[in-house]
Amino acid sequence: MMLRGRRTSWRSTSPSSRRARQGGISPVRGDRGGSFLALPRLIARQAVQPMLIGGCPRSLRRLPAGCSPAPCGRCGRAGWARLRSNLVKQPVGCWTVKMSLESVPPKYAQLVQALQRRIESGTYPPGSLLPSEHQLIQEFSVSRPTVVAALRVLREQGWIESQQGKGRFVRGRPAMAAVEPNRPGQAYLTNPETSTPGELIEAGAVALPNRVAALLDAQPKSKAFLRRRVVIRDGEPTEQVSLWLPLELSEGTDLTSGEPLREGIREHLRSRKGVRFDHIVEQITARMPTTQEAKQLGMPKNVPLLAVFGAVRDASGRPLVVVEVLLPADRHELEDAYPVS
Repeated sequence: MMLRGRRTSWRSTSPSSRRARQGGISPVRGDRGGSFLALPRLIARQAVQPMLIGGCPRSLRRLPAGCSPAPCGRCGRAGWARLRSNLVKQPVGCWTVKMSLESVPPKYAQLVQALQRRIESGTYPPGSLLPSEHQLIQEFSVSRPTVVAALRVLREQGWIESQQGKGRFVRGRPAMAAVEPNRPGQAYLTNPETSTPGELIEAGAVALPNRVAALLDAQPKSKAFLRRRVVIRDGEPTEQVSLWLPLELSEGTDLTSGEPLREGIREHLRSRKGVRFDHIVEQITARMPTTQEAKQLGMPKNVPLLAVFGAVRDASGRPLVVVEVLLPADRHELEDAYPVS
């Protein structure tokens, strides 16, 4: 499950879910989050905002999120803003820009999205020759390493291909980009609990099972906070979702409440504790259910469970949260789609 660019989707095989898919409706609400493992795509398609280009007010058509235009009395020339502190003001042509550094994506990611937009709009049609590195450097006023990094992402994602001695040619929007990623763990990290009917069956400090302890880099049988919920669709339980996190991370949050969360866990922990999810390491196993799990999920004891573990980590690789999703094998299926390299 660790191949670059690989995308795994999940869907329910219950009758209602099949009817929903036939009608063009996804059975999982809001599960449009990106693949856990396709990190370049996450950077390129979600974190990127419009590019910051200096110039006069007429040429500066789109300001990045967080910017506020104001006439600049010190400068009448075009130029780039150099943001050097968390909140700064710098003259950009006839404008003064104020922006938080947290909202500024890497320059190569900005360039990736700009080129993707041109490919999708037909400015660079399939089969056409992409501008050279030198041309991109001149047009976007970026360094060569920035251009090289952006072209590498586009090539790995399948937007362009390189032909030795000829240059880089446009392939168009890759077919894999149209595959909707239905990750079972992703939806429960990003969607509010109020969006899905269910029942909270446990919330409190418990001893960690061995596998979860390993994913959290904690000692086996040590205490952690557990929030466990059974998801109900069409009046029947379909999956069990367990959220494990260190005790100190649960303090001062609504995770201890018996009420459904009105915002996604990712956003809730970010606003309350200041933690940022960077990537997820996913594991999938199969096992037989316990007597209690079979009862809670309303399933026969002789039907196996698919157990999906997603270990959420920050940019440094430190474990933050583990989400465990139990799926009765007779009601769900996992589908994997990945490019052939």
